[in-house]
Amino acid sequence: MTLGELMDRFGVDPNDAVLKMDCEGCEFDVILNDYEHVRLFRELVFEYHPRFVNKSLNDLLKVLGKDYKCDIRGNEDLGIMHCTRKW
Repeated sequence: MTLGELMDRFGVDPNDAVLKMDCEGCEFDVILNDYEHVRLFRELVFEYHPRFVNKSLNDLLKVLGKDYKCDIRGNEDLGIMHCTRKW
């Protein structure tokens, strides 16, 4: 099930919601492949696990940096990211 499908099914208004993810690596799939829905949220909070998916933290930051200011707690291998929409 995609993020867009979840939003439709549960009537999520991303302007009034925070997207929180803790999915042991799927955060890369959600952000990199369904960014059109991710970018609708005003705030994001998630744990990142680049080693699980053979990606780098910079892969996420390149995409998120377009629309969000992100605060990172952790290192290149594991951490928590909190992003707030710039606009």
